[in-house]
Formats: sequence, C-alpha cells, structure tokens
Amino acid sequence: MCFKPTSGGDPMWNSKSWIFIDFEVFGIAAVPDSIKPGILGMLVETQEISTYLCFVLDEELKPISDMFPEYTVYNPEFSLNLIIKHIQQIDKNNECKFLFSWSNNDVEWMNRFFGNISDISELRTMNALPSSRAKARAQWKMRQPHSLARYLEKIGYKCPKQVYPTELMNDLKLIWRNNPTNKTDLAKKKAYDLLRYNYHDCFGLRTVMRVLEGHTELPPSDEFFHPDK
Repeated sequence: MCFKPTSGGDPMWNSKSWIFIDFEVFGIAAVPDSIKPGILGMLVETQEISTYLCFVLDEELKPISDMFPEYTVYNPEFSLNLIIKHIQQIDKNNECKFLFSWSNNDVEWMNRFFGNISDISELRTMNALPSSRAKARAQWKMRQPHSLARYLEKIGYKCPKQVYPTELMNDLKLIWRNNPTNKTDLAKKKAYDLLRYNYHDCFGLRTVMRVLEGHTELPPSDEFFHPDK
C-alpha cells in the first residue's frame, strides 16, 4: 500500500514518520513467564508510504508466511537485525524514531524476545498510552477504561468483526501440526482473519494517535484488510 500521508497540526513526537506495533501472543499477560509470541505486527508509515508487515515468530505458524508472502516475514529466530532491515527498506531515509504500542506489554515483550532495539539502532520502543490518555482526557473528557477498542469507537473507526487471535493461532497450529502444507479454505480464512485483526490493531493505533494530534485527511486503510471482507 502506498500513499502520501497528509496532516495538520504539529508533527507527532517531532517526526513525520512512525512505526506502530502489536504482538499476538499465547499465555496470560499478568503471568509474564506464560507468554509465548505468535506474531508481531508492524505498520511503518513514512511521508511516502505506509506498509504493514507481520513477523511470524512461532515455527508452527510458518504457513502464514507462505500464504501471504507480500505481508509477512518468517522470523522464528527472533532476529532484531531482520526487523531493522525490513524497516530500513521502507523508511529509506531513517526518519522513524519510535515503535509505538498501546501498552507497556508490547514494549516489554519486544525487549524480552528481541532485545533492546536502541542498542543497535536509533529506534526506541514507546508505550503511547500515557500521552494518548492525557490528550484524550483534555480533548474528549475521556475516562476509564482506556482500551484501544474504546478509543477506536470514539473516533468512529470501523473494525472487522470480533475474533480472538489466540484462538485463531491455536486452531492454525492444530491444523498444521500434522499437515503443514494444508491450504484449505478454512486454514486460509483463519490465517487471514488473524492478519486482519492484527493489521487493524496497528492501523487503529496509528489513526487514534494521529487524530489526537490533530492530523486531518488521513489516508484510508489497506483495502486487502477491509473490515467488511
């Protein structure tokens, strides 16, 4: 997907290029040792292009990268260099400064599973919720709960039908455990629903942050992940 983002207001975080991330994991967030990553979604948006990438981390989910090669990168070794390489292929001028997430969980998981990206690049992971919450309180009188879903509803963002990413990943692992070449319509649908859910978490976070910043005439989402498909 390629477009030129237009915006009003001040540059967000002193930049006009950004990265938005979202993990889909197995386990319980309140029990850190139980967390096992399935995929890491990433939306890289510069002044020229906006590109979604899904890094497939669980080996049993590898068929996703075979089904949707234009949107996925297989990375079972949790290579931070591979992630940076793909970011730099999109952000050719190295304008991006932050990898934003909607909670500190994603920041912690990024550091835990990949290492500190700031150690080998000029990028930083950043929990965007505190600043977004402060802006939303000032602009919208927003109160708890400060979930991304509630903020998306507030700005009229259209989301796909509700799915449960951990259930989808578990279903796909069961399908592919004994037959990793299974490309039935059911497997493709579940894999697509997983990617679409993750895409809209990333793109939705991007849209909330830019609306709160006063940006206008935001380009639309990728038609491939249209919420009505």
